[in-house]
Amino acid sequence: MSFFHNILAASYLPLRMFNILGRSLKVKDDSELRVLLYHDIARQERSRFRTQLEKISRDWKFISPEIFAEMVRGKREILGRNLLLTFDDGYFSNRVVAEEILEPLGIKALFFIISDFVDIKKNRK
Repeated sequence: MSFFHNILAASYLPLRMFNILGRSLKVKDDSELRVLLYHDIARQERSRFRTQLEKISRDWKFISPEIFAEMVRGKREILGRNLLLTFDDGYFSNRVVAEEILEPLGIKALFFIISDFVDIKKNRK
């Protein structure tokens, strides 16, 4: 592990405890804005992925990329625990996940597509 990663790992617990203490004492606002990143969701993992999203949605509100941008720019107040879901690399599974899991749950996500993948002629279904 690099020096930087060691520093991050060592600081996690103290920062986490500070965060918990601040919330307990009502010193820290409960409003948060986070990004959750995924890559490929394998076919055999889709049920588990859906369960993860359902559990996360108990404590967090999934927001659209547009709302996220407004919050980051200060055009919308950050109230509660807000989460933007993103997918990297543009795998075909991302489309399947969007249609079969995200859409029925009403979750909007941001997809980052690698343009070199678009030129692949092979039809993958």
